[in-house]
Amino acid sequence: AYANARRYGFNHVLYVPLMVDTEIYCPRESEERRAWQAKVGGDFFVLATARLDSMWKKSEIGIEGFARFSAKCEGARLVLIGWGHDMEKAQHRLSALGLSEKTVLLPVSGKRRLIEYLRSADCLLDQFRFGYYGATALEAMSCGVPVIMRIIEAQYDALCPTGSPPIENSASYADVENALLHLARSPEYANKKSAACRRWIELNH
Repeated sequence: AYANARRYGFNHVLYVPLMVDTEIYCPRESEERRAWQAKVGGDFFVLATARLDSMWKKSEIGIEGFARFSAKCEGARLVLIGWGHDMEKAQHRLSALGLSEKTVLLPVSGKRRLIEYLRSADCLLDQFRFGYYGATALEAMSCGVPVIMRIIEAQYDALCPTGSPPIENSASYADVENALLHLARSPEYANKKSAACRRWIELNH
């Protein structure tokens, strides 16, 4: 937004960050995780709540990256919210990749249930096209969930009081695969990333 303001000659601009209720969006255990395990087994749950849309979200980057990661991590499971223009296409692709039995498909739900989904996940796959986060990434970070997405770090470094958020910046299949492997193989790293995400929200939102 600052770049647009400068382009149009606006000099008096205030950045007002989205407010996040960190008492509601907070880390906590959830029964949803046990339900997922009962359904598909696994011990590392990758959540994707953004609508499945190739044009605007590049959802296939997350799916293909997860597929590569899953081949190297036996306990990996994908949790999808069932919505978006390319939902059917994504389901066909998951089937072709042999991931149907490793995927939990969830219905669209309200924010209270979404919070439980976030608390149950080991990380969140967000969007991979434009490089900007929306409310979902902020809500995930507030719940202490590491986020994997494309982000234009230089712009957020200039915008946010403590700089760009500690997101796993990923723009390709390989980026997503490597980020997931790092989080899954190093609980210490995952815990540090979780704490850093939560702290960044507290300082910036």
